[in-house]
Amino acid sequence: MENKAFETKKDYILRRLREKILAGEYAPGDRLKTRQLAEEFGTSEIPVREAINQLASTGLVSITPHVGATASLISSRDLEEIFQIRTALESLAIRLATPALTDQDLDELDRMAHELEEAVAQNAPPEQLNALNRRLHMAIYQHSGNRRLIQGIEELWNHAGRYPGPLTGSDDSTRYNPAGLRHAPYSDLEGAETARPTRPSIPFPEEK
Repeated sequence: MENKAFETKKDYILRRLREKILAGEYAPGDRLKTRQLAEEFGTSEIPVREAINQLASTGLVSITPHVGATASLISSRDLEEIFQIRTALESLAIRLATPALTDQDLDELDRMAHELEEAVAQNAPPEQLNALNRRLHMAIYQHSGNRRLIQGIEELWNHAGRYPGPLTGSDDSTRYNPAGLRHAPYSDLEGAETARPTRPSIPFPEEK
């Protein structure tokens, strides 16, 4: 018989609210009204408050006296910190993944890279560019064989994704370089590591 982990009401609300915030259904600054959420989830207000408090401890929610809970704002400093960590983790993922890549894998990565380049050339919507960019990077990192590393990177991508601008920098050094993965010696992956995170090309207001 299959064992299914038991999910309390608080855990379920926590998971759903987290998903909604990361997906942008609650934009930065949107109010999270306890009574309204309790009605939506069909529960009392207690598990809703508990879930909101736990989200506040992770930084996804801000609680202000006399105002209540809101989806936290994202400052340029927040995003800078995310990209600093991503740069380190994704470089490690590339080092681990490169020895495992087959010619077939590299051909598929080349195809994805070409698709992304075509979308950029055609001025595709930011959402499409972000999705193609993420798909390409994650296709590389999946070969690292390190589940926790991949989960950490995906979590950081989710947080950065709350910023609604295109993550396609103009600096050539941030672009995927298939030749780096295909030809660089495993002990010298400078070429491969050009697949590091790109930064937003549009500035946004600082959190006040």
